Amino acid sequence: MSLIFNATFRRKEADIETEKCKVTKTIELTQSDFDYFSKHLLNNYDFILENRDCMGYEDDVRCCMLVLSENSNDGILVDAQGSAYARYVSFLPEARKIFDINNDINLKNLSEDMGSDISI
Repeated sequence: MSLIFNATFRRKEADIETEKCKVTKTIELTQSDFDYFSKHLLNNYDFILENRDCMGYEDDVRCCMLVLSENSNDGILVDAQGSAYARYVSFLPEARKIFDINNDINLKNLSEDMGSDISI
């Protein structure tokens, strides 16, 4: 069996630098808008400008917006740092699956907290 997905590769990296991040907002674009956005990250976008207050740092954790496409599993984490363009980005393969799993877990926890008044 083969596992195929999109990934970002760098040549001769000495190490992999990661950083804690928290998704504070999720934006879903049409497939054509997402394709354009992913190829023009330095352009200004209204959806980034309108949500720039939910990005930055909070207790040494980078707060990001997750940009998804309506027809794709991949996503882009964005920290605009007050700008209208994607100043800091990270490609997140299979982001929709991660997002859906997290939402299912949160809904299940909410249901348990409320005494199973919510069905999932």
